[in-house]
Amino acid sequence: AKLIFLFICDKWHVTKIENARFWHLFFEVKILGDKVFIVILQKMTKNNSEQGSNAAVVKKFADFLDTKQKRKTPERFAILDCILSLNCHFTIEYLQRMMDSTPFRVSRATLYNTMELLTQCGVIRRHVFEGMQPQYERVYITPHSHLICTECGKVKDVRDNDMLAFMNAHKKYAAFTMSYYSLHVYGICNTCARKLKREALVKKRSQRGKYKV
Repeated sequence: AKLIFLFICDKWHVTKIENARFWHLFFEVKILGDKVFIVILQKMTKNNSEQGSNAAVVKKFADFLDTKQKRKTPERFAILDCILSLNCHFTIEYLQRMMDSTPFRVSRATLYNTMELLTQCGVIRRHVFEGMQPQYERVYITPHSHLICTECGKVKDVRDNDMLAFMNAHKKYAAFTMSYYSLHVYGICNTCARKLKREALVKKRSQRGKYKV
């Protein structure tokens, strides 16, 4: 495993860490007298690019907490580790259920506080889609658009290089340094469109049957 960083905490965290299951991180506990040393290591995986990316994210968050003089608690890194296992949009409720499925439980207040810190750090991004609960996603290097189904609420990420090229070439954007863009396209996904078509067909046939009678 690869060493990411080390920090010190009180003994209250030890049992929680030793009984916890993590997706990308190892927490090694070393007790020397009254001090508890928590060593955070990254699991070695076959996907070197993902491994390097996750390590960079963890280090970025650790450096951010140092800069803001915030505590680097195991709970905060357990939440980050959970987020690193996701490749989709998620709500705080969904993340809470994932955390509740592990021995490493975190309070609602800790979850909200950590999500705010991760947003400020630039690790995750918060989206508010029309008629839906706020959703979060990991920050990707490549900007993308969102296709939002108004029937089932599914959100699909679409990377559009033509859109990015247009914005970079257009005169209106020439004097503006873009960090990212967010385009929300509302409509009906193919799955829901087929379902609605079937329902309409069944309804039409049932109405014909009534007329025949």
